[in-house]
Amino acid sequence: MSSSPPHDERSTPPRLDTNLPHRLTNDSRGYSEKQLPSSAATTATNHRSLRDPLHIGKDLIHRRRAILSEGVHKKKIVKLPWLRKPREGNDGKWLREEDEATEWLSLFYDLVVVAVLTVFSSTHEIRTPDAISVFLSYFVIIHWVWTSQTTYDIQYQADDIYHRFVKSLQIAVFVYIGSGSGKWNPGSIQDPSSMPGISNEESIAHSQALESFTTVGSAYAASRFLMCVQYLVCWLLGRRLRRPLASVYISIGTFFASCILIVAAVTLPSTSPSHVKAKICLLYASILLELLSIRVKIYLKQHGNIDSGNVAERYGAFTLIILGEGFISIIRAMNDTITSISAKVSVTYAQLVLAIFILVMLWHILFGRFDKSDKVSPVRALLWEGVHFPLHFALLLLLAAMVNTVIDLSVYNGVQAVINSYLDVTSYIANGTEVPESLQTYTESLLGRLPLEPPYETHYHILMNLSESQDPAIDGTILSDQYFGQIVVVTFESYGVEPSEEAEDTYNQLYSLNTSHTGPDLIERQQESADLVINLSTIIAEASLSGITWLFPSAGIVLICATIRSTLWYRFEGIGHWIVHSLQFGTGVILCLMTLLDIGPETINVTADDILAGTAPIYQLLGTQTPLIIIAAAFFIQTFVTLFILDIVNRLKGGVFDQRTRTQREEDAEGEGEGEGEGGEREHHERHDATHLNGASGTHDNSGEDIERVKLA
Repeated sequence: MSSSPPHDERSTPPRLDTNLPHRLTNDSRGYSEKQLPSSAATTATNHRSLRDPLHIGKDLIHRRRAILSEGVHKKKIVKLPWLRKPREGNDGKWLREEDEATEWLSLFYDLVVVAVLTVFSSTHEIRTPDAISVFLSYFVIIHWVWTSQTTYDIQYQADDIYHRFVKSLQIAVFVYIGSGSGKWNPGSIQDPSSMPGISNEESIAHSQALESFTTVGSAYAASRFLMCVQYLVCWLLGRRLRRPLASVYISIGTFFASCILIVAAVTLPSTSPSHVKAKICLLYASILLELLSIRVKIYLKQHGNIDSGNVAERYGAFTLIILGEGFISIIRAMNDTITSISAKVSVTYAQLVLAIFILVMLWHILFGRFDKSDKVSPVRALLWEGVHFPLHFALLLLLAAMVNTVIDLSVYNGVQAVINSYLDVTSYIANGTEVPESLQTYTESLLGRLPLEPPYETHYHILMNLSESQDPAIDGTILSDQYFGQIVVVTFESYGVEPSEEAEDTYNQLYSLNTSHTGPDLIERQQESADLVINLSTIIAEASLSGITWLFPSAGIVLICATIRSTLWYRFEGIGHWIVHSLQFGTGVILCLMTLLDIGPETINVTADDILAGTAPIYQLLGTQTPLIIIAAAFFIQTFVTLFILDIVNRLKGGVFDQRTRTQREEDAEGEGEGEGEGGEREHHERHDATHLNGASGTHDNSGEDIERVKLA
């Protein structure tokens, strides 16, 4: 009997038996890995890992963990303190740079501003000049709440639990300010119980306006109280570390007094027109008081150390929020116009392209040459902050006028098509002739998209039956006039244009007429219905068209404010400064003067072939589809003509453009900031003059770089 060959660990491993894993263990073979040489033990281990499914799975898990953890940045968890202490000393920034709050906290706060502004813009669209004052009265509050909180954040907000908690409270307050804005109208806050004889609808409107004023005012008072608490904590911390606190004292007193004024405005009963005026005056007096405190700080030189870079980031973000609102409004308007009756879709799409181009040019005008790393004095930074309120409001007016222009062009084409087709159908019916099939099909395609009551097809059959009846009970003329009025109202509503109270009253009068075909006053009623429907159409059309009257002046104010904003932040050296800002300012003035186009007749004849004929020049421009073209051309010419002139001057004289890289500009800005107060600024200008002369003469400095120092990149 032959003996079996000895077991060789280097031979091919046996077939895996998953049902009997114990057969593959070392114990079953009668030896352990410790009894083997190192190479043999390693081989045995490898064979075991290949044979054992459990070890195979563990090996795969370890390999995946290694892949996922490769390149991972490992760090310890940072414990956030409850309250960070300010720096010691009598000068310098309040906080160390590493103790300042993360920028994500401020951006999170800005999200609330976006939400509040979006909601208010949707409930209070600036469709008529009368709506501007209501919008401004609310925008002042939310803009100032954001401004005052941002001013605190730039100087004192630290990365600690306390400031995150307070920020959450400020966010909650802002949400309340936004949620109470639905029926905001300070001019209608008189208590309806003190107004005998008003209608039920007016009573409801006054009650809602008063409730909105109370909600917004209460939340605004809470925000002032929180600001007072924040500065009070700064006073407690700064007192122990011998920090200068004069600015903090002023802020504490100002916000406390402001809170008292707002509480008085909210609690004062609005039982008479004089009380209403007092409530409004008290509310906005608080804002004037806070503005006055800033002026006092500047006068006393107690404005503190302001980081201009943080100021640029925060206000730049807010400006982008305003431009973002423009995109939201334009997208909403385009959706309304495309889904509604649009006789000329190509016109709508062309206006969309122009609106987007204008927004892009606005970004270029405001941020194309802006550099947040520029060092600006605290006083100029405060003035730069102040110019943003008129700039932001002018931007909102411009964006609203652009949206109104897009809507009005679509309304102009759509309403005219609807009116002409319906009047043609009714004229055929009144004359007793058959309506052409093509006209009937076209009219059905237009009116079938409107939520009319009854539907157009039903109404058409009713009119046909009345015209064929020898003794109709209902007068077809009055009935068609009433339906015509409904068509006008519903068509404008489909574009997002809500009828005014005057239009609603006229509409109710139209539908309250007696439609019977009998009676001695039939002719009078027919004439009255015709007058009412024309009056109704005129009221709605004129109110809608009035939304473009501030298009050109708002665009001009934006350019003027952008010029002031630019000159406050930086100053180009040489003639480049005057070329850039003179052309920009001059273009703004020209656009403002174009408000003269608003002068002229405003009455619109809706029954004419061209409803805009004989009206003011601004309305006739709308008929030619050119208002947005003029704005886009003005922004484009102002921007690129400036670059063209600068390029010519640079070729002739040189030294116009800054040819340094971004890194070089930032390093020079840091060196300039470090040298201030110790002769560094003077040395910087001396180095600049020498470099500029070398560049102008065609020579190079010791570093071999020909640097032109005028900052106009």
